[in-house]
Amino acid sequence: MQGGGKIARITGCDKIHSLPSYVDSIQHRNIGTSIQDTRTVDKPLITIYLANPDLEQAKADIRTLNQEIDAFDEAGISILMHRYDPEEL
Repeated sequence: MQGGGKIARITGCDKIHSLPSYVDSIQHRNIGTSIQDTRTVDKPLITIYLANPDLEQAKADIRTLNQEIDAFDEAGISILMHRYDPEEL
């Protein structure tokens, strides 16, 4: 995105509650939030808390979140800069 814009659409946040490991979440950015094309991060879109005693299931849950959650600008371009790598667990 050139010059910034606004968050026009957020997808997948409604699906996180169905994960058995879901504990809580905090959505930091909402539709209409102004964004800058600085390639720096001052706050994530959403923070999700999961509790899972099984490492492989935790990795699977993170992969699911990576597939489901996204945010788009007014041109329909994804503006998420980083997704958590489940292999870093």
